[in-house]
Amino acid sequence: MEGVATAESVDAVMKLGMNHPMGPLELADFIGLDVCVDILDVLYSGFGDSKYRASPLLRKWSRQAGSDANPGGVLHLSA
Repeated sequence: MEGVATAESVDAVMKLGMNHPMGPLELADFIGLDVCVDILDVLYSGFGDSKYRASPLLRKWSRQAGSDANPGGVLHLSA
């Protein structure tokens, strides 16, 4: 399912509805997609459950966000 909600809407639901200090996408942006991939790799290797395997798209975005061609790490998400 695509185009259901904006990133801002997802974060707003989690902040307002679940009383989280920041939404999941805001948190991923704050800590960095490379850190998200590293966390998922540790969980996957520890538990061996495929639900923790980082998606190829997340890995691609992580590489793009940290590349020299992208100073500042600003990433405009598109598949």
